[in-house]
Amino acid sequence: MKIDRRIRAFKYPTKKSLVNALVELFAYPRMWFSSISFWLFHVSMVLVLLSWLALDLSFIFTLLSDPLVETGKQIPHALNIGECSSCHGAGMTLESARPLWPDFMYPVRIFHRYVGALFVIGFVLYGIQLVKNRKLRDGLSRFDYVEFAIIGIIVAYGVSYTINSIFYVEPLPYTLITLTIPFIDQTFVVGFHIFIVYGWLLASILFSGGIMKAIACIALVLNRGISHPKVLKFKDVNENRSFGNLTRYGVTQLMACGKDGDCVEACPVHDENKSKSSSPRARLLAYRSKVLKQRGPISLIFKRKIKKKDMEELNSFLYECTLCGRCMSVCPVEFDLVNLWKAARETTFMDGCSPDSVKEVSKQIRKHKNLYGLPNDTREDWIDYESANVPRKEKAQTIYFVGCVTSYSGRLGEVAKSVSSILNHLGEDWTILGGNEWCCGAPLDFSGATPGLEEIARHNVEAIENMDAKQVIFNCPGCYRAFKEKYPSILGHQLKFQSIHLVEYLNSKLEDERLKPKSRFTGIVTYHDPCELGRLVGMYDEPRAIIAKYAENIAELPENRSAGRCCGTGGVMKAVVPDLANKVGVTRIKQVKDAKAELLISACPACLIGLGEAAKIEKLPLKITDISKLVSDQLDLT
Repeated sequence: MKIDRRIRAFKYPTKKSLVNALVELFAYPRMWFSSISFWLFHVSMVLVLLSWLALDLSFIFTLLSDPLVETGKQIPHALNIGECSSCHGAGMTLESARPLWPDFMYPVRIFHRYVGALFVIGFVLYGIQLVKNRKLRDGLSRFDYVEFAIIGIIVAYGVSYTINSIFYVEPLPYTLITLTIPFIDQTFVVGFHIFIVYGWLLASILFSGGIMKAIACIALVLNRGISHPKVLKFKDVNENRSFGNLTRYGVTQLMACGKDGDCVEACPVHDENKSKSSSPRARLLAYRSKVLKQRGPISLIFKRKIKKKDMEELNSFLYECTLCGRCMSVCPVEFDLVNLWKAARETTFMDGCSPDSVKEVSKQIRKHKNLYGLPNDTREDWIDYESANVPRKEKAQTIYFVGCVTSYSGRLGEVAKSVSSILNHLGEDWTILGGNEWCCGAPLDFSGATPGLEEIARHNVEAIENMDAKQVIFNCPGCYRAFKEKYPSILGHQLKFQSIHLVEYLNSKLEDERLKPKSRFTGIVTYHDPCELGRLVGMYDEPRAIIAKYAENIAELPENRSAGRCCGTGGVMKAVVPDLANKVGVTRIKQVKDAKAELLISACPACLIGLGEAAKIEKLPLKITDISKLVSDQLDLT
């Protein structure tokens, strides 16, 4: 199994100064392209075209009243009239030749030549990369190959032009076209390759080729320098417009995909089924092809109809994804891929094309206010089953938000009891919402079934604020992120209380004498980083500090921290494609087995369920528990 050490913690793009954005743009090509050759090729491409446009526009505006070639006069063989080479080739003297551009444009012309040289180098290097890198070739479309061939013709003419200027030799004969403008009675001579250049420019814009990709990448970096961009809209969505839930920044991200394929190697789902359609790159390109029908450059002229078939095609592979974020961690353009997948799922759900299991989850949550479709007043049953000591109060400083999975999964009742025991041991003024607690809405957010999400957010926040709570503690990262990240954007304001994951809470109290362990676990312990708590939040050191206090022997898994492998349970994939989810979990369990661990700890109830089922499939006698259970056991609280 290949472990990609380049995977890093993903941080959602934050506002940066324009200076820092420019530094990133030019100093760190790895940030947005997979190689120096890709960076050099695409940036020099944009600069060459800009300088080319500047030269041609100046030529047009200055020579409309001063013909380049008068009727009946000998037409030179070379286009660059005014240089010794062209005079030599046309049989003209230097004195009789007239400059092609006004004097003030010569610095631009010099710039054009140097950038053109870089463009040629980038083209050659990128061509070598294409030949050597099958991963990159697999992501290219037919138009990409046609475009590369067109660029090859332009590069060949550019090299020939340069050789002609220096050595008076024409490796490629220029095909000249004489243009006569009747209403001003003037004649112009234009090289045929100029038509190729502008034909390429138009085609690349219309079909989202290399030019649009390079411009989009530059726009992304600069956008992050002047704003706080977001991919997904929750409010002010144009429901009459397909893919109206994407911001312009989100559409720009789709257009900027370099197709380098780093995400393909990082994806744990693709690692299991090897299906091209399940890779993040294939998913994004398919999504982009649909979005650009309504939101692309060509849609400025006319919008193509989104058919039912388009949505069904999207839906066929959208849920073969756990939303774990490993693809984001290696993306050189730093795409917010998790929110792009959510946006795509939301579009298919609103169009009625989501899987039946997703529709059922949405129905159960909206009707029963919990993930399992059980009476919501049975949320407290774990208290009796576990004989837990839970104070019932109308007002409290701290609320323990238990969550659907911990409340209703019988095997996780011990987790809720452990959290309760710790809060009691530390003397917290706390309570639970009980039947007034609704599902946090994270499953709706993950699945794209967002109708009803605002109602859930408003209810939960009001219920907590009515109890005058100052902080809410979660043992589920999904609930934690819903409150901390999603609710403020849904409600349009910051919450009046603090959202804290149990790991954060325990880490802040580690020096408290009351948390001094009575004993330490002596077997080999390993920790599984939950994707939502680790990669998507960045909480790596805190759980390890807690485990180190209560266990003597800690063994790290080969893929840990930001490179942590998903358990397969997230992103509602477990509900839609359970067999594939189990395969992802089994791969993770095999890593645990290789580490010879006796106890596997995590800080996510969904991970505990997924890894537990994978261990049964693998027939591995392994104890899997929550970090709260380790703490309460070593404190002799349970």
